Amino acid sequence: MMKVSSLSSKAPEFLSVYAGLELDAESASLVALGVDLGILWVNAGWERFAAANRGGDVLERFGKGTSYLDGISGAQREHYESVLRGALADDEPHESFYECSTPETFRLLKLRALPFPGRGLLLEHTTVEERPHDRTPELPDERRFTDSRGLVLQCGNCRRTQDPAARSWHWVASWVDRQPSNTTHGVCAVCLGYYYGERLRKR
Repeated sequence: MMKVSSLSSKAPEFLSVYAGLELDAESASLVALGVDLGILWVNAGWERFAAANRGGDVLERFGKGTSYLDGISGAQREHYESVLRGALADDEPHESFYECSTPETFRLLKLRALPFPGRGLLLEHTTVEERPHDRTPELPDERRFTDSRGLVLQCGNCRRTQDPAARSWHWVASWVDRQPSNTTHGVCAVCLGYYYGERLRKR
């Protein structure tokens, strides 16, 4: 019998194809979404990843019944909404890579979205690479990194912060976990081209 996590009383019907396969034993973070992209179920790997990365509140803010997209902002949200809805509509799995680093560790993950047309999606997040950062951290100077709008712009993928005067991006490690209250998110040019390509550039 398939185990389910504490965030859901039971797994959605379309996951019955995995009955007996112990999805909770998977090391990958798994999350099942409905056709509205709302969270229906997560496995223990999802909970372990959140707890191990100081994201315990994620289990409260993004539990059953909330939107998966609520944890994503700006152009990235538009991109992932298009990708996930496209996978459902086309009945074609989607695979892509993204960064999810901590202040100490560079981490590259792979997203695989498996569609169950008319019913939902199973998303699998797996760690591809994990190593100490080779980036030199810079001081969290709010005056330097605040733009003319009074905002601090952080890349939602690599988590670097833009110096608006120089139009350059910098690794401010202390802002990875806790950003200034005036932080907004976008995508730096390097991540835009490498991870998202034409799909996001044209949006």
